[in-house]
Amino acid sequence: MEGGAGDTAVPSQPLCRTLACLVLLVACPVRGAGLKVEVEGLPAEQRRNVLAFLSIDRERENPSLQEGRLRRLHERAPEEIRRALTPFGLFRVDVQGELSEAQGVWVARYRVEPGEVIPVGSVDVQVSGEGASEVSFPAAGLAAGQPYSQSAYDAAKSGLRRVAQDRGYLDAHYTRSEILVGLDPYRADVTLHLETGRRYYFGDVHLEQEGFDPEFLHRFVDFQPGDPYAFGSLIGLQRALLDTQYFREVEVAPQLERVEGQRVPIDVKLERNKPNRYRIGVGYGTDTGPRVSADWTRRYIGDQGHSAHTLLSLSPVLQRAEASYRIPLAEPRREFLSFDSVLERYDTVSREGLDLGVGVSHHLFWGHWQRILGVSYDFEVPEGGGEENFHSLVPSATWVWKVADDPIDTRRGTRVDMTVQGASEYALSSGSFLQGKVRAKAVRSPSDRVRLITRAELGGTLAGSVEDIPPSRRFYAGGDNSVRGYKFEKLSPRDGDGDRRGGKYLLTASVELEHAVAEKWAVAGFYDTGNAFDSFRDLEMEQGAGVGVRWLSPVGMVRLDVARPVAGGDGGVQFYISVGPDL
Repeated sequence: MEGGAGDTAVPSQPLCRTLACLVLLVACPVRGAGLKVEVEGLPAEQRRNVLAFLSIDRERENPSLQEGRLRRLHERAPEEIRRALTPFGLFRVDVQGELSEAQGVWVARYRVEPGEVIPVGSVDVQVSGEGASEVSFPAAGLAAGQPYSQSAYDAAKSGLRRVAQDRGYLDAHYTRSEILVGLDPYRADVTLHLETGRRYYFGDVHLEQEGFDPEFLHRFVDFQPGDPYAFGSLIGLQRALLDTQYFREVEVAPQLERVEGQRVPIDVKLERNKPNRYRIGVGYGTDTGPRVSADWTRRYIGDQGHSAHTLLSLSPVLQRAEASYRIPLAEPRREFLSFDSVLERYDTVSREGLDLGVGVSHHLFWGHWQRILGVSYDFEVPEGGGEENFHSLVPSATWVWKVADDPIDTRRGTRVDMTVQGASEYALSSGSFLQGKVRAKAVRSPSDRVRLITRAELGGTLAGSVEDIPPSRRFYAGGDNSVRGYKFEKLSPRDGDGDRRGGKYLLTASVELEHAVAEKWAVAGFYDTGNAFDSFRDLEMEQGAGVGVRWLSPVGMVRLDVARPVAGGDGGVQFYISVGPDL
C-alpha cells in the first residue's frame, strides 16, 4: 500500500531497538567506581603539565560523565599530550593510548615516548632605537646548540626587555618575536627584534609621610632628578626604607601619566610603624640550657631616625643584659653609629665571672662588604680561678664579606669574617695583646637534593703570656658552632689546677653533607675537628662526628644534631639545637 500525503511511516522494531541503544550509550553516565588516568614514561614535572592539559583527567570526578564523551576525550588525549610537552622542547613525541573497563572502573592509560629535546638553531637578536648601544642580550640558557625550552625563551625575551626598561627605555617593545620549529632538520630558530624607543629620566621624588624630617628621608634616595630612570633603583629604595623598620608599608610608584620632558616623577607613600616592639621568649640553647629572654626595641626616636634596643637573657650558665643606641649618618642606607653596653654573668665549664663593657662602633656597608670600626672598654672580674681583675681599652676592626643566592634557603653562598683587635698596658689596659681571627663558611649544592656546608676558623694572639689576655678575648673550642661532640668551650689548655683557662690560638674546621628527604626536611652527617692551644707544638686536633635533622622554617634552618668525639675523646654524646640562617 502506498501512503498518501497525510500518512506517517512507522520504523521497524529492530531499527527502534538499535536507535534506543545508541541513545542510551550516549546519554547514560559511566557506571561503576569511576575513571583512572595513567601517564607513563615522563618525569614528574612533565607529567604534571600533561595532566593539566588532559581534558579526560579533568573529568575524573564528573558523576555524569557519559561513555560517548569519555571515548571522544580519549581520542583527543594524544594531541593534548603533545601540546603539553612543547614547552619542554619536545616535538617528536610518540603516544600510545589505551582505554579499558574492568569491574566498573574505566582506565585511560597513555605510554609516552618523549624523544629528544629540540636544539636551538639560530638566535637572531636585534636591538634598534636610541638605546641600541646600551642594551645587551642576556643570552644565558638560549644559545645555538643548547636544548630549547619555553621557560628559557620566555626568560630571555622578558630579560631583554627588562634590561631596556631598567636603563630608562620604558617604551621598549618587540617588533618581531617568534620561534620557528623545524622537524627536518630538527631545530628551533629564535627571533627577537626589540625597539627601545626614547630614554626616560628620574623626576622629583615626593614623600608622603609624617613624623620624620623630609631632608633625613631624602638621604635614602640614591638617585637625583635627571639621572637615567632605572626600575632597580626604585626597588632598592623601597627595600632600604622597609629595612629601617620605621615603616609598616612603603609604596614607591613612578607617575608615568605625569611625565614632562621625559622625566618621571616618583611618589613615595610611607605608613609609619608602631614606635615600640616588645618580645618575650622561652627557649633552649645547647650551650646555655633553658633560657628566658625579654627585649624592647624603640624603632625611632625623634625625626632623624635614631633607634634603641635592650635585651635581657637569663639561663643557668649565662645571664646577660645589653643596650644599644643607633644613629644613622650622612648616608643612612650605608652607615650608622652604634653605642653599646653589656653586663654579663657567666658560669661555663671554662669560665666563671662578671663582665661589663661599653663601646662605640661605626658600621659601613658597600656591595657585599661590611666594615665595623669600634672601640670598647671592658671590665672583667673572674671568679673561682684565682685570676686578677682585667680592664681593657680594645680598639677593633672587622670586615665581613657575604654573598648568598637566598638569605633563608641558601643553596650557594659564602661568608668570611675577619677581625683585628688589641690592647696596650700603656693605654688604660691591664695587659697588652694583639689578636686576629678569620672565620669562613661556604654552602654549595652539588644537586637539587644535596648541600655541602664547610667552615673553618683560625685565630691567633700575640701576648707575653695567656694571662695578659682578658678571659673573654681568649680562644675556646667546642659547642654547636665549633667542634660538635664537645660541650661549649670545653676545649682549651688547662691551668695549674686543671681548669680550662682559654688559649692563645684557635683552629677548627668542619664539613657537613645534607640530603633533602621532603620539601622542607633534610638529614645531615658531619665531621668537625679543632682545638684551642697556646703553641702549635702543643696542638692536638680533637675530632667529633654526628648526624642531624634539618627543617627549613620561615626564619632559617632549625637544626637538631647529636654528636660524639672520635677516637676516644672525653666529650661524650652531645645534643645540639640551633635556629637561624646558614650564613
